[in-house]
Amino acid sequence: MPLVPGLSFVALDFECANSSHGSVCSVGVTRVVDGVVHEPRHWFIRPVPPFDFIAPYNAHLTGITVADLADAPGFDYFGPHLVRNIGAGIVVGHCVRSADLSMFEQAWHANRLGTSPTFRALCTHELARAVRPGLSSYRLNDLVRSVLGEDMKDHHNAGADAHATARLAVALLAQNPALLERYSRLRPGRPHREPKPPKHPGMGNPLPPRNDLVLPHSC
Repeated sequence: MPLVPGLSFVALDFECANSSHGSVCSVGVTRVVDGVVHEPRHWFIRPVPPFDFIAPYNAHLTGITVADLADAPGFDYFGPHLVRNIGAGIVVGHCVRSADLSMFEQAWHANRLGTSPTFRALCTHELARAVRPGLSSYRLNDLVRSVLGEDMKDHHNAGADAHATARLAVALLAQNPALLERYSRLRPGRPHREPKPPKHPGMGNPLPPRNDLVLPHSC
């Protein structure tokens, strides 16, 4: 893995329980500090009503079950905790503006946490198109194969996807570090707005009432 001295950011990946971005049900976090990619961390998140069910498609895609989410902390805990840990740093994600930051914002609003935070974000999809034009596919798993030379394991596991995104960003920026400034952009905070409702709520597996809640020590 190439080393880019001074390069630091947080790679995020979210997965959803159903068709609504307000149904964030897991988060993966990988830190890059001075060019060194750290091990990923992963947590389950319990969505709030009316987003608290797992659609068959999402269950098949992610492997996440009702049991994984039943007693997990909600985004009312994870959202502010992530903001505190990211601080003024750069957030990196694959299709970060249309996917991960949209999920973050809609889960934030689903939990009625007020105006969403402002982030400086870098998209590895855009970065790859600039550094490696003409590829047949810019999906995350295909870029891992073409740029990093390996097959991706556990795709759609939030921790694995965040780690792959971090490694991909480091490899691409090693070829042209100036692209960090060119492609990272501010995403202003947005006032509260109701998230889009999920499709076909009666066709999913609802979450049971939550029992004892144990908060993770850190994220």
